[in-house]
Amino acid sequence: MAWTRQQAKALAEQILRYSKAQECEVVLDETHLSFTRFAANEITTSGTSRTVNVSVTSRDGQRSGTAHASATEADALQEAVRQSEELMQASSPDSEYVQGLGPQKYPEIRAFHEETDKATARDRAAAVKRALDLSRGKDLQASGFFETISRWDAIANKKKNFGFHASTTARFSNTMRTADGTGSGWAGQSSPSFKQIPAQALIEAAARKAETSANPKELAPGRYTVILEPAAVADLLGSLMIGLSKRLADEGRSFMSKPGGGNRLGEKVFAPLVTIRSDPFDARVPGRPWAAAGGRGGGWRGRRRPSGGPGGRRRAPGRGRGSARR
Repeated sequence: MAWTRQQAKALAEQILRYSKAQECEVVLDETHLSFTRFAANEITTSGTSRTVNVSVTSRDGQRSGTAHASATEADALQEAVRQSEELMQASSPDSEYVQGLGPQKYPEIRAFHEETDKATARDRAAAVKRALDLSRGKDLQASGFFETISRWDAIANKKKNFGFHASTTARFSNTMRTADGTGSGWAGQSSPSFKQIPAQALIEAAARKAETSANPKELAPGRYTVILEPAAVADLLGSLMIGLSKRLADEGRSFMSKPGGGNRLGEKVFAPLVTIRSDPFDARVPGRPWAAAGGRGGGWRGRRRPSGGPGGRRRAPGRGRGSARR
């Protein structure tokens, strides 16, 4: 059963009541994942899981410690709080310590779609069958993945700040290969809405790429103009966004660093034809109203990388982080 805003807030407040630290921050998320995998022109796996993650960070004005739990029973939550405070005490003072936020008014971002949350294995299998039928008819080998994700996120702290956000994601990808193995094509797309996944178009695109890439010819070394499709550009932009970190630039570790020290803030470094912007309200790639430690910001969809902050981290007793109940 998914969290409502009221349930998430009640759970966060319960955790905060256990805290003895000057500051305490809680990050909650519940994720429901369902998937269908296919390979060698057959469905190979289908399953579903539910994961709960609880992160507790204790701070004393100079130090911090974070502990995680994957259970919401009182004893597991109390242990997570205790361990975070223990780690805080054992940590070194942080010269970049920043106090927690007071109450914020987070915007409402529509990112949850009921049809995605309620999509079944039968719904996913219908699209997969189209991929398998086409690949068999063209003597191709198809493999791929179709998944739906429903997620509920919440943040809270002792300063009465609270945020809640629900989101869904549907992802379909498929790879087609020719029988002789010389041609291969991939196509995939994600969307908050299950209905917005153009499965048939993606299936046909992968097959077309496989057929047209068969029996490749060798090219002489040289400079060639390449036109990238949106998925390829998105992958490159993910690395670019990391490279735009001000800290990396200040420390001389990025292309935005100045020779001899400093950064290139204010300089013109890209062609005038290039514009990059983030819109968390874009219905195609809605963002989350806040950015927590290692979390997503707004209007940018990519793979989330783990991020550690000052102080130590320890996992609290439970079923183990990332465990699933089936």
